[in-house]
Amino acid sequence: METLNEFELRRKKIVNQIINLINSDKKLKTQFENLQSIDGIAEISAIAILAEVQSVDKFVNARQLAVYCGLTPRICESGTSVHKKPKISKFGNSFLRNALYFPAIVAIQCCEQFHRYKQKLLARGKAKMQIIVAVMKKILLAAFAILKYDCKFDPNLIFKTH
Repeated sequence: METLNEFELRRKKIVNQIINLINSDKKLKTQFENLQSIDGIAEISAIAILAEVQSVDKFVNARQLAVYCGLTPRICESGTSVHKKPKISKFGNSFLRNALYFPAIVAIQCCEQFHRYKQKLLARGKAKMQIIVAVMKKILLAAFAILKYDCKFDPNLIFKTH
């Protein structure tokens, strides 16, 4: 039976191999570094985004990527009798959705713009999980822009400033 230390060493070795592979390709390396400029995104999350999205060219816009990830609302209505609360569709890439969960929590705590966005959603009566999903979607939209336009993260571009 493998001990926890042995498992952790093996995990680190695999992550290092992936990073070495990324560093061997100039475009991937740039994308990898640019993704990590998003608050909350570190090596593992950036690797997951690169692996699961592969190429943003297969998406017409960022909304299509959000649908692919399953971060869009699903409305449950049936005439006048059934009116359930909207939930995320979950019809999509669960690996990418899972990879964005903890970065969203970190972004809310560490980035002033994400924290203000959380406060705005709280004031509108949104639940904790709805806020986290909204931040996950913002991070995903930022990742789309970074991968599409080969740039670093600028929170002023995804948040409306008045």
